[in-house]
Amino acid sequence: YEQLVRRARPYQKYEMLLSVLGIPDSLKARSLVRCFCVYDDAGRLVLIAPLRIHGGRARMVGDSESYNMSDLIYDTEDCALLEEAICALLRHLRRSVFGGGGFVFEWWFLCEDMSWRALRNLRERGVIAFDAQPVNNVQIPLPESYELYLKTLSKHARQNLRTAGNRLVRDGHTMQVHFYPIYEGDPAVKKKARKAFGGYMDLYVKRREQRYQADQSRTWMLQRLLYRYLGYGWASAFFPMTLLADISIDGETAAFLKSYVDRPHRTVTVPVLAIDQKWGFYSPGILLVAEFVRHLIELGGIDTLSMGRGEEKYKFDMGGEIYTTQNLEIRLLEEREESC
Repeated sequence: YEQLVRRARPYQKYEMLLSVLGIPDSLKARSLVRCFCVYDDAGRLVLIAPLRIHGGRARMVGDSESYNMSDLIYDTEDCALLEEAICALLRHLRRSVFGGGGFVFEWWFLCEDMSWRALRNLRERGVIAFDAQPVNNVQIPLPESYELYLKTLSKHARQNLRTAGNRLVRDGHTMQVHFYPIYEGDPAVKKKARKAFGGYMDLYVKRREQRYQADQSRTWMLQRLLYRYLGYGWASAFFPMTLLADISIDGETAAFLKSYVDRPHRTVTVPVLAIDQKWGFYSPGILLVAEFVRHLIELGGIDTLSMGRGEEKYKFDMGGEIYTTQNLEIRLLEEREESC
C-alpha cells in the first residue's frame, strides 16, 4: 500500500477519500463505497479502486466532490500490467458485484496519463467500449524565475498587476501575503492556519451568497456551519499536502486559496480561490496568483500550477493554458471478457 500511494495524486490520498466519505449529508453515498484491490500472480498489490456501487453502475470516488481529476491508485510504468489490472477489476465487478449482468463504469475527470492510455489500448483490443467527453482545465507552466514568468504574460496582464499595486499605494492601503505550508508538518503553522481558515470560510460563504443571490438571513448560519465546520473543505484544508495562502489588505482577508502540493508529479493544484468583493477594485485575485507563482518558483521542484476546471478569464491572463481530462462511461464487452 505504501508503495502505491507514494506516487498517488492528492485526490487519490487516503486522507482525502476519508474526508469526502465523512461528509454528514452524504452518509447514504458513504455506505455505497467499496474499495477493490487487484493483486498479481505473486500476491503483490497492483491496483486500488475506490468505487461507489449503485443501480447498475460503478462510479469512481471523486466524481461529485469538486475534484479536478480522479484515477485508480497504482505505481507502475508498465502500461500492459495496468491494462491487465483494469481488466481483472472489470471482470470481478461483473461476476461478483453485478451478478454476471451488464454494468457501466463511470469515471469522471480522468487525466490523460497512464490510465487513459491503458483504456484506449483496451478499446483497440475490443475488450471494452466507452463514450468520452473532454473537460477543459487550466494550468500555468512555471519557468525558472519569476522574471521569466512575468515575460510570459501579455502586456495587458502585466499592466493590470502594476495598476493593482499602484492603486493600493495611492489609496494608502497596506497589503500582506501569508503562506501556511501545512505540508511541512510544523504544528505551529497548522495552528495559525486553522485560525486563518475560519475567516476564509466566512469569506467563501459570503461570496457564494453574493454570486447566487441567496437570502442571507436564512442561509448564513447553515452555510457557515457546513463550510466552516462540517464540509470536506475544512477537513482537507489541513492534510499533509496542503498549502494555504492569502492576501490581506489593511488586516482583512481580501483573497485566499487552498492548494495541494504534489511533489512526485511536480504539480500544485488549486481547487478553491475566492476574493472579497469589498476589495475587488484592487484585483486581489490576480495579485494572489502572482504572489503564489513567485512563492512556488522560489520553493523549487514545481513545474505546473493547476487551476482546475473552469475557463475563467483571469486564469488565462495569468499565463494559463488548457489541458483536458476525460469523463467516461465504460462498458466491458461480454464477447471479449475472457481476453482480459
